[in-house]
Amino acid sequence: MSQLGRFAIIGVGPSAVYLLHHLLRDIDQFLPALTDIYLFDERAALGIGMPYDRRTTDVHNLCNISSAEIPPLDHSLVHWLHALSDEQLTVQGIARPEIDEDETYRRTTR
Repeated sequence: MSQLGRFAIIGVGPSAVYLLHHLLRDIDQFLPALTDIYLFDERAALGIGMPYDRRTTDVHNLCNISSAEIPPLDHSLVHWLHALSDEQLTVQGIARPEIDEDETYRRTTR
């Protein structure tokens, strides 16, 4: 493998999360050529991305895929939702008994 050195990711939305996941999963293929990974984004939170940002999406906008279609990282979206407290689910407008992998959920919080 040629010398990679430093690697920058501009924008740390969902695509960046998956890229990092795959890089770290297969890190042995990139070492020692890959020495540094830099992340750049105007937001402080990783994984938000444009479709999930209150500034660019309103409360009624639904995502266009269900949980079953989102590639899992360590846990699926449904697993993550089940791990939230009842209070956190209420803020999201989700009732625990209605959590389903085939359901679509709003992209933003209230």
